[in-house]
Amino acid sequence: MTKESDMKAAFRRTKIWKDFRKKMKEKQNGIDPITRTKLQKAANLHHRYFATSENYTDLSNEDDFIFINKQTHDAVHWILRYVKKYGDLRVLDAFYDEIVSEAVRNDFIDEDQI
Repeated sequence: MTKESDMKAAFRRTKIWKDFRKKMKEKQNGIDPITRTKLQKAANLHHRYFATSENYTDLSNEDDFIFINKQTHDAVHWILRYVKKYGDLRVLDAFYDEIVSEAVRNDFIDEDQI
């Protein structure tokens, strides 16, 4: 691990962070707002900004955080890495088109639901 990741891990073990996580989970009624599913035990309190060692412990603005399930968190970070590297949000349209196509083909949804 790096010095920065060690610092972040140490902060996540503090009472301040644990209390903040609990508060945010309650604020969201235990729901992942992206998938609209119940937050799982391994859910992440996601920073909505690039969290550096200088700003990682800044909990002053609750709007800077969103509680999401691990799979949602992984997907958000994958998409953000792509957007950062290529500066192209069209990847979201391509994902949407592919998911719709597969959902219809597999009878998860009807075409009239699109």
